[in-house]
Amino acid sequence: MGWVTMSERELNRVEVLAQIDDGRLTVDNAANLLDLTRRQVFRLLKRYRQDGAVAIRHKARGKPPNNRIHRAKREYALSLIKENYPDFGPTLAAEMLAAHHGFKVSRETLRKWMAEDGLWLSRKQRRQFHQPRLRRECFGELIQIDGSDHRWFEDRAPPCTLLVFIPEAERFHRSSRTDWFLAFLEKYPSPHMISAMSRQAFIADAWQVVGRKVAKERLLSDIYATAAGSVGLPVGPDSDAVRMFRLVLAEGRSLIRQRDEIEVRSVELLSGLPDYQLLTTIPGIGPINAMTILAEAGDLRRFRHQRQFLKFCGMDLAAVQSGMFRGQSKISKYDNARLRRTLWMAGQTAALKRTNSFRDKFERYISKERHNAHLRRKAYTAIAAKMARTVHAVVKHGEPYRPFFEG
Repeated sequence: MGWVTMSERELNRVEVLAQIDDGRLTVDNAANLLDLTRRQVFRLLKRYRQDGAVAIRHKARGKPPNNRIHRAKREYALSLIKENYPDFGPTLAAEMLAAHHGFKVSRETLRKWMAEDGLWLSRKQRRQFHQPRLRRECFGELIQIDGSDHRWFEDRAPPCTLLVFIPEAERFHRSSRTDWFLAFLEKYPSPHMISAMSRQAFIADAWQVVGRKVAKERLLSDIYATAAGSVGLPVGPDSDAVRMFRLVLAEGRSLIRQRDEIEVRSVELLSGLPDYQLLTTIPGIGPINAMTILAEAGDLRRFRHQRQFLKFCGMDLAAVQSGMFRGQSKISKYDNARLRRTLWMAGQTAALKRTNSFRDKFERYISKERHNAHLRRKAYTAIAAKMARTVHAVVKHGEPYRPFFEG
């Protein structure tokens, strides 16, 4: 006779039944020990006396479950996913199978099937490992532009920062959508290239680079004054540091052009879609954000309540709880990270615009302490949640956004 697999509870039952069979334990006491009735103890004892300890083992152990889904159905579902939804997650794939193919299966079962077949990776398995950066040719070639303190003068002076470019120029950057700022830095990467000219000569030279701006001359005068007092080091226009800086700027400008092309194409494809037209009435949501929301969330009307949509975005409140301890409530961040990031960015953009309820709520949130970074971060989170509720309401009710309808 080979090995017999039994659970701890079954082994405990065998030990108690053996004591009953030897007369060392009464049936009443055994029923109390095993938390069973007398009738059940007598049934187990009868099986034990007839077939021994093996009879106490669960009859279904090692057999396939009665509610198991047939393997042919599993293969059919996976073939549909491979053919039609190769880049879908288990949740959306289960919805598509039920809606378009009449195949109903739970998302967790589908998640297990897709993981076994290599169609789905868990978040831990999807972690990206980045290639280490190659060493520079000489010490200080990289760290001279990172804004960190180093002992550039050895022991002759305290640690200081060696800046090659214009560190103060960041305050003139308002939006990642504008190309003029990168074009300006590409032409004037070092502050001494600006301060070497007179103010009027600089304004005339940079007039076309800045583009169409309100109070352009005042902006350029402010930039000139900033460059004149900058702590950035004078670097030659043909130096390796400036060449590398211009390469990075060229890559950034290329990404901006690609984004503009995607935006134009998305407008061409989605301009006739009613949901797209409704979403673009909300401040902060442009063509790319609207396209991302529709692609990630699908039909927003399938969420009966805004709380369901917030949970789908991972913006519902959750708290760590253990026994009597209950932690601080925070957004869960359990679900769609790309959709959550889109709503966060849209909320930040809406807070910068005028005459809308998002900006009004943001100003009321930070009114007590405007320069508190933690309070501003909480305000942006509240604005992102409000953006999610507004997106759901606008599409569900089929009405365009009204600036102060929410109150």
